Amino acid sequence: MSAVSCPHCGKTEIRMAKVPRDVVVMMPCPECRELVVLFRGKAIAINREVLRNGTKEQRRNHIAEIVEEFLPPELFSGEFDWDSLEQGAPFPFPGRRPRRPRPAPFEEDDEPELPISDEEMERFQRFELHRIDEPRYFKRYFG
Repeated sequence: MSAVSCPHCGKTEIRMAKVPRDVVVMMPCPECRELVVLFRGKAIAINREVLRNGTKEQRRNHIAEIVEEFLPPELFSGEFDWDSLEQGAPFPFPGRRPRRPRPAPFEEDDEPELPISDEEMERFQRFELHRIDEPRYFKRYFG
């Protein structure tokens, strides 16, 4: 669980439960009740008055300013390779771990693998079957 300070009142620590790394959360501060956007351990203040009473352009600009706070600075430095995005490369957030390539889907033309041997089945039952409920183990073999 991580905690960040409220950008409005500054004194409240906003605790975040397990939120997936690439999920944006908008919530009120528990103390001052002002709106805050949380993303990757960073908190940005939302001006509720602009969202309620601002013009469409003011709301759009306010949201754009919030999104800009979360973007990596390389995007605005002229050093970013925009062509890599067109080729499907992931967006470069600092500290982001690269994704592992997914195995190719099974196609009907592929040769089916031979069934496992009795020795392999016995080894699986003795050493690995009890680990199948462990998230890291399951993900490693079953994606």
